[in-house]
Amino acid sequence: MNEYNSAAGWLFEGVLALGRQQITRQLMHVQLQLEAPPDLEERALPQMQAMHINPDTGENEFDDPASGPRTVTNTPRIAGRPVPVNPNDPGTWGKVQRNALCPCGSGMKFKQCHGAL
Repeated sequence: MNEYNSAAGWLFEGVLALGRQQITRQLMHVQLQLEAPPDLEERALPQMQAMHINPDTGENEFDDPASGPRTVTNTPRIAGRPVPVNPNDPGTWGKVQRNALCPCGSGMKFKQCHGAL
């Protein structure tokens, strides 16, 4: 049993030595570039916009009030156009977030009104 342990130890040490040798060989052939590639310097970053959707109203809280009506994200859309929502027909509501106000007009959260399990 001791002979197996010592043979395994020698083999493990050999694997470690070989790994060190290969890593050292690869590090000796590394070439460093001191200049950044020119295509990275020429690219401009895209314009960024801040956005935070209020879960109760579905409105973007960072919209500028002077820019016009606020964006409502949870209204159902077909081909990018908003679809009218009928408060009496749950089929027209689309996907309503659980914490959003219920589209039926009750003033309650959807999870406590029509979304109750």
